[in-house]
Amino acid sequence: MKAGVVRRYGPPHVVEIEQIRWPEPGPAEVLIRVCASTVSSADWRMRSLSMPHGVGLAGRLAFGVTAPRQAVLGSECSGAVFAVGASVRNFACGDAVVAYPGLKLGAHAEYCCMTANAAIAHKPAALSYTSAAALAFGGTTALDCFRRGALEAGERVLINGASGTVGSAMVQLAVAAVADVTAVCSGANRQLVQQLGATQVVDYTRTDFASEGIRYPVIGDTVGNAPYARMRVEDLRTLVAMATDGRFTPLIDSRFSLDDIAAAHARVETGRKCGSVLVCQRHVAAPCAAVTMLSNRVSKSIHMRTVVFALAVMMASPHQARAQYAAQDSTFKRYFVGSTLFMLANLVPDNNPPEMTYLNVGYRITGHDVVSLEFKTWRYGWPIGIPYGSKFEAEGEGFPGHIREHGVSLNYQRFFRKRWFGQVDVMPAWQTFVDDSDVKIDKGFQVFNTYSIGYHVRLFRDRVFFQPSIAITHRPYQSRMPDAFKQVDDRWPRFFYGQPGLHFGFNF
Repeated sequence: MKAGVVRRYGPPHVVEIEQIRWPEPGPAEVLIRVCASTVSSADWRMRSLSMPHGVGLAGRLAFGVTAPRQAVLGSECSGAVFAVGASVRNFACGDAVVAYPGLKLGAHAEYCCMTANAAIAHKPAALSYTSAAALAFGGTTALDCFRRGALEAGERVLINGASGTVGSAMVQLAVAAVADVTAVCSGANRQLVQQLGATQVVDYTRTDFASEGIRYPVIGDTVGNAPYARMRVEDLRTLVAMATDGRFTPLIDSRFSLDDIAAAHARVETGRKCGSVLVCQRHVAAPCAAVTMLSNRVSKSIHMRTVVFALAVMMASPHQARAQYAAQDSTFKRYFVGSTLFMLANLVPDNNPPEMTYLNVGYRITGHDVVSLEFKTWRYGWPIGIPYGSKFEAEGEGFPGHIREHGVSLNYQRFFRKRWFGQVDVMPAWQTFVDDSDVKIDKGFQVFNTYSIGYHVRLFRDRVFFQPSIAITHRPYQSRMPDAFKQVDDRWPRFFYGQPGLHFGFNF
């Protein structure tokens, strides 16, 4: 499907149109064919990482360190139900709906997948798709504000930023609640907010409302407004009902096609929009025959993926990938499982076999960012810091026994040029010290880090991948060792340079 995708933080042009895999609904989910969505101030902040002063770091942690964690933005939309999961009873294929994915995002695409009991409401025929798409973000934020402020009929309320998406919704909902509304906006928008029902209008370019000495029981400050209100499906249904009977009409600033979504972001970034910026698509509802076919295909696909996952986990484990994929590569798969070819060393006759088992499962967050967990167990009889050469596994350089370790490694992989990647692994490991008589003599703990550079090779239409790499390993922490082991270990550094890696895996 076509989608507006953000692979890195930056100006409007970082939003690019890509062909990506469409989402497949689970048993309790619905797939919506999007007719219209909006680019909101929250989309602007997440695309550009333009956060209020002092919360930039928190924004990166919340939305993604180097790029938005969810590459397809868009928090509200309208459209038609295209497919439903087996357990869904409240929606059927072809239903016209209004939806608010909120922080789950995903509305800037041809299809959007949501849980059926989330913020989705049926769209009345009297309500257009474009108006319906602009209901949720401003309307739910306004309802949440007035609920917190306990707004009552006849109370005086001041709305700062009254001509924007949230502000115009606040004006109308406050008027519907029979409140006395004072709107703060520029003089150019005075007539607009008066038409929405504001009793008084303050031109902020001429007057500082805070210096007038008037007390307002409720103040709606949309200029410093949070990205998303806490959404309730009842709020969405309330807004749909109010829009249908004319008490609430979302203010529309401008319309853009999905292909021109970067221009829509540029319009929002000006800070001069009046109302919502729409992203419209040509299609409306989907034919029922196509819906039925897709629903059957999706159901079978879900069952097959479950079986493939279970079988793959039983086999073994690897590392990760995806800036190695072209911008419009339809073979991209988010999940993988694999191992390391070094486990073949278990088959080599040796007095000190590694008895190695690796299992790695991972998830590709974006085209550049991959995380995984690696479960490891092995044994070794020489200090980890011995460099390659004459001393490596030489007589007299080994431990008086061996160490058995069990560890769980948290791995982060970043693709920086085509299929080249850098990776950091941090692994806590629990140790058992065993002497030459095969008697357990003590237990220990260490933290073992790996810093590697590698290359991602795709095989069999990307069903399988192989990743050769080279690494520096570092042991920043080691608990107390038995004296005989410590005497040998202290001869060598806690770094090892040139550790090879030979990981492989299966994508699904």
